[in-house]
Amino acid sequence: QPFPFEWVRELQGYGVAPHIAWEPNHGLDMVRDNEYVQGWAQAAGHTGVPIFLRYASEMNGTWQAYSGDPREYIEKWRTVYRAMKAAAPNVAMVWCPFATPQSTIASYYPGDAWVDWVGVNIYSVHHYDGDPAKPAIDDPREHLRYVYNLYAHRKPIAVCEYAATHFCAAC
Repeated sequence: QPFPFEWVRELQGYGVAPHIAWEPNHGLDMVRDNEYVQGWAQAAGHTGVPIFLRYASEMNGTWQAYSGDPREYIEKWRTVYRAMKAAAPNVAMVWCPFATPQSTIASYYPGDAWVDWVGVNIYSVHHYDGDPAKPAIDDPREHLRYVYNLYAHRKPIAVCEYAATHFCAAC
């Protein structure tokens, strides 16, 4: 989609920095340093306002079209990062895994030189996948703590998405 100029200007009027989730939902093969990426970066830079760009988040799970190949993910992340830094130094690139699975988080990290902020998406649910046989017994603070302990000594941390269920269909 085109850069959301009107929305960014509206937020600017409130003194709010936009947080944009930009996801390559058709997979990483389509991610290239091309006219679209360059145009989007130039538009973001033209605003001159701080923008948080959460690019290709939750890559460590199996549900995203861009998960499964950490090496390719890192290559494409760096492509977008370079474009943003060249044309939009006002854009902070937010690398944001999902809280689980923890075992795959670090393998997708593009490196300190390529990440401005580290985020985490956390959902506190009563049962996993709406299945009564899969009770969720984890504490969402532990999910945050895991990412925090890995990266907070070198990057600012953001909770990019969080929600807690108040109704459980499985129950």
